[in-house]
Amino acid sequence: MVEKYLNAFSICSYALFFLAIFIEYLISYKKNLNDYEKYDSYFNIGTGLFYLIFPVILATSLTIFLYEIFSKYAFF
Repeated sequence: MVEKYLNAFSICSYALFFLAIFIEYLISYKKNLNDYEKYDSYFNIGTGLFYLIFPVILATSLTIFLYEIFSKYAFF
């Protein structure tokens, strides 16, 4: 039950985070402040995606590794 709400909270927090960044970008663009650089934005988006995707990759590779080990060295 808690996982359902935690997942919904995570999705909402990511959406609000990107919305806040987009609003900040629009304000900076309208006032000609030039606060955002293209490559810094790419790096930050890539880092955020890495933090989202890395646990999935780690869990999948660990599951495959343990399956291979237990299928080769099983007692039965």
